[in-house]
Amino acid sequence: MSTFAALVMPLNINARSGDVIGRFSLKVGVSGILAAFDPYPFCLAMGKWISLYAFVTLCFALLRRETFERDTFTRWDETLWLLATGLIFTGIHKGLTGAL
Repeated sequence: MSTFAALVMPLNINARSGDVIGRFSLKVGVSGILAAFDPYPFCLAMGKWISLYAFVTLCFALLRRETFERDTFTRWDETLWLLATGLIFTGIHKGLTGAL
């Protein structure tokens, strides 16, 4: 069990779901650090890095032949969260620059 999973256990989240939430949080955090050093504007770079992580997570889900499960989060859920977060950051960039 990861450290993050141990932290979310009081929230009635199982260990596997806690690991997924921890990986998602780590990927968003690393994306923020990478975006800070990227030559693109921050929100656009953030969306780009998160989308790259979503693609990698999708590949892992396919290779491991995971499926959606009712009682726990899987890599498929993580992929959807990452895609949505990447789109949100891209939308924020477009909203701030008037590129809609």
